[in-house]
Amino acid sequence: MAGKPAGLVTSMCTGHGVCMPVAIHGTYPCGTPCPGSTLPVATKNGTCYWPPLVCAPQPAIFTKVFVNGVIPLALGDTLIVHPSPCTNIIMVGPCGDAAPKPIPCNCSVLTTEDAGVGHPRTVNALTKTVFVDGLPMAAVGDPLGPPCLSNIGTGSPNVFVGP
Repeated sequence: MAGKPAGLVTSMCTGHGVCMPVAIHGTYPCGTPCPGSTLPVATKNGTCYWPPLVCAPQPAIFTKVFVNGVIPLALGDTLIVHPSPCTNIIMVGPCGDAAPKPIPCNCSVLTTEDAGVGHPRTVNALTKTVFVDGLPMAAVGDPLGPPCLSNIGTGSPNVFVGP
């Protein structure tokens, strides 16, 4: 078998990061709301988790090419954003006589590229030999960023993309 399984709009990404809900994102003055400040995906990857997610395109992909009846992914395809269900802590205060208070904040709010909803994913197809609509076709293992640190994790069971 030569090549890697073709990446499809029904493929799942690998996900990335580690969820550490007790991790302290930062300490801020009294009255500071989430997030206080944000950090890049590459930094938050050590304490936040973005689970595997379907490689659904956004906007829709229009093509006459299908792999097993499913639209294949190609270089530059934009996918739905990648949100994090994980939280980290911001410490707020002290406020008057009250000690600093831990407030859980969602990682997608704490991450610069996520803008509160999830970071963008763009297919970076690496093949030099297989094309769809004139663009390099994606395969399992191809990256979905930056800023996303996931790769295409699943693909076609019987159609393969060469190097």
